[in-house]
Order: sequence, then structure tokens, then C-alpha cells
Amino acid sequence: MEPFVIDDYCGEEGLSPINKTYPSDIVDLLNDNFKHHTLIFSKGKTLLGGDDKAGVAEIVTALEYIVKHDIQTNDIYVAFVCDEEIGRGAALVNYDKFKADYIFVLDGEFAGEIHISNMSSFFCGIKVRGEHSFLGRAKNVMKNAIDIMGEFMSCFPNDERPQFCEGDDGFFHFSKIQGDLINTILMCTIMDFEEDKMNEKIQRLYDVCDMINAKYGERTISIVFPQNGFNHLSKNKNESIVKVVERSMLVNGLQCKKINFRGITDATLFREQRKVAITIGIGCSAFHSIYEWVSINDMEKTVRTLVSISKERI
Repeated sequence: MEPFVIDDYCGEEGLSPINKTYPSDIVDLLNDNFKHHTLIFSKGKTLLGGDDKAGVAEIVTALEYIVKHDIQTNDIYVAFVCDEEIGRGAALVNYDKFKADYIFVLDGEFAGEIHISNMSSFFCGIKVRGEHSFLGRAKNVMKNAIDIMGEFMSCFPNDERPQFCEGDDGFFHFSKIQGDLINTILMCTIMDFEEDKMNEKIQRLYDVCDMINAKYGERTISIVFPQNGFNHLSKNKNESIVKVVERSMLVNGLQCKKINFRGITDATLFREQRKVAITIGIGCSAFHSIYEWVSINDMEKTVRTLVSISKERI
């Protein structure tokens, strides 16, 4: 990754040396909220990796400041976990060593965010088994797995795809498809905030498969390696810890915004271990894309917020 730093962002023209065209929504967001910030992007078609390099940098910088200035704090335990993006990083934490009563996860998006809840997820594969035949005599004989998979996908409208929804909307995400007319497999992720809506979406997957099997024959389509589902601990239930973060953000110039985060962080896994955990924003956006960027100004405010949190008597 080759970084590109704009010391004083003044508008879209400053992005021209990066050699990629930014979506209008990202440009509008930058122009409306981040003028005169120091911003970091990546050149070319590479990821910046601010998610979660920025979080790591903020934690280390806050610790450095605390030690350098001999600040009296509560006991602080630090864990850098791997594999967060596949949802299993926090499962590897050794709680005999990591004895924190409250956990602050540096993996949110915009600085000032406090995640009140995360989405739950269900992941599976959809497999279609087709049948080949001589093309000249294919009528009523051939079953083209690619066409059948297209028929399956058409049963889920666009307004239930992540690129067409927002806020508290759940969605179906079809992330990868491969195969041929004999065997085709599709990777599917369902995400939602509410248990009944999650269960309804999962059931719809099975109902559509039943409909297609009734049309083309038993075992034409099937759901394979389903995993996860609704997580009852995806919501933060400790309001006192939220107030600590709010106070620390406000005194350091951040406007607090409590949100339902459209994604998953390690806070969810920590809660599965019966820990009190909350995710806060790190000052980045456009995660997982070549358009990702980070604000140094907001990172500095987040560092100061961490120092303030460390001095709170929780």
C-alpha cells in the first residue's frame, strides 16, 4: 500500500493525484465535513487498511501519552486481535491475562460514534446441481445450473441488497459465484438487527429453495454449511459505560452519535463471553474498498478520548 497524504483537504481537486475516481457520495461527505483536515488515502487500486491500522495506532499513541506524562489511570489491559473481519478474533483472547472489566473496541467508523448495537449475521452457500445434455436435444432435459442460480437470486429484490438500503434495514448479500452449468455455488450472507427479521430472511432462503426443487426436481438446489445466526448479545446493555464514553468524547471536541452499526465488530464476541464491551469510532470511512480514507484530526481527538476514558472511575 502506498499512502497519499493531503495536509489540508480543500475539495475534490485534491484527489486528482491519487489516480482513481471517487464515488460522489464519498466526495460529498468529504467536502461537507472534512475540509481542512489532514487526510490519508491510498494510491492506485490498493486498500489503505485504515480499518483497523488506525485503531491500533490510536491505542498505541494513547498508551505512549499516558506513560510519557505519568498519568494515573485504572488498570489497563490491551489486546490486539487477528481475524476480526471473519468474526473470530476475540474468540482467541486469553481472559486469564486479559482481565478487563470493561472493553473499548477501536473499530468503529467516524470519530464520535458509539455503537449501541451491531448486526447479526447468517452465512451459507447455495449449491445448484444441473444436468447436461446434447444441445440439439436439450429441451426438457438440460438443467443449466447457472440459469437456475439466476432464478434463485431474482427472488430477492434489489431493495434488500446492501447497496440499496441503509439505517436499520437488513439485507441479503451475494458475494461470490462460481461454477458451470453442472455445478454452481453462490456465497450468501444475511444480516439484520432484529431476531424476527433475521429468522424471516433465513426462512425465505429455504422457502425459495423448496420452490425451485419443486419445479426442477429434488436436490436441484440446497443450502450448504450454514453458520451463525441471530446473536442476542449484539446489543450493548450497559448504559453507564456509554455515558463514560460520551463524557470523554465531549471534553475532547467530538460530537457523540449513538448508532446501530451496520456491521459486526469484536465487541459482539466479547459480549458472548459475558464481557461489557462497546465499539467507538476511529475516524475512517469507506472501509473494505479502494476509496478508504482516514482523518488525522479525528484520530488525534480519539486518542485524547482514550486518555480521558483511562482516567474515569468506572
